Amino acid sequence: MDASGVPSLVQNLIYWSQVVISGYVYPIAVLIILGMAYVKFSKFVDSQNKEN
Repeated sequence: MDASGVPSLVQNLIYWSQVVISGYVYPIAVLIILGMAYVKFSKFVDSQNKEN
C-alpha cells in the first residue's frame, strides 16, 4: 500500500462513519421526538377528558 492510498482510505472511513452515525442517530432522535410528542399528547387528552 503506497502513500497515495492513505487519504482515500481515511476518506472512506470518515464517509462510512458518517453513514453509520446518521443511520443510528437520526432514527433514535426521531423516536425520542415522537415519544415526547406522544407523552404530551396523552397528557393533553387526559386533561381534556377530566374537564368533560
